[in-house]
Amino acid sequence: MMEGKLLLPEEILTRWAEISPLMSRFLDHAHGEMTTFDIAQECINLRYQCWVVEEEGEIVCVVVTRIENYPRLNALHILGIAGSRMEHWKHFHSTLENFAKKYNCTRISQWGRPGWVRMLKGIRGINNEEYKVIHTVMAMELTT
Repeated sequence: MMEGKLLLPEEILTRWAEISPLMSRFLDHAHGEMTTFDIAQECINLRYQCWVVEEEGEIVCVVVTRIENYPRLNALHILGIAGSRMEHWKHFHSTLENFAKKYNCTRISQWGRPGWVRMLKGIRGINNEEYKVIHTVMAMELTT
């Protein structure tokens, strides 16, 4: 069975060769906001969290999260997910839920490509919650 866990800062450094290619996969679909090095720094400084799902010692998925503190609620925001065989590690979502609740988060959020709407369909929370689209993100790049 695949197991997911939060990496400690020193584990990020020792497993960087395995983690960074997966992070690069989700950053390939980002828009230049950050690099794998930026994410590593944020995780090592405990501002972001780096999660891995492993099967027999091999990392099959990387998830990067951060806790967003808003005036009226806290949210665990998923910055990126990359991996293979998602159908085999969807159960890892409950680990993220429990972490979010531990830090008084009442929401888990993710921005992503439209395909993620399909990927998240069918993922249920511990109390049968489900993801719904609440925002569409658009951006205009300004030239200086």
